[in-house]
Amino acid sequence: MQNLIAFLLPAIIDLINRKIIDTDLRFWISVLVCVLVGTGMDYLMGGFSTVEVWAEQVLIIFGIAQLSYGAIYKNSGLQKILRN
Repeated sequence: MQNLIAFLLPAIIDLINRKIIDTDLRFWISVLVCVLVGTGMDYLMGGFSTVEVWAEQVLIIFGIAQLSYGAIYKNSGLQKILRN
């Protein structure tokens, strides 16, 4: 489940970031979105069991989102459609 959600996050993050020009701010917004999604996944999977599990969820979500952005979404036609 978390892999699918993280795979779809670049499009959602791009919808949020499409009007923001500053690349550093765009990065931190994507980190914040991944932290929120990771926190939600941790709650749904175990109800906030430990800090380590929460951090693992956040890092997995962020890592997969970054990989899918760079490998698939960055050069796709969907990105051009969402940004215009």
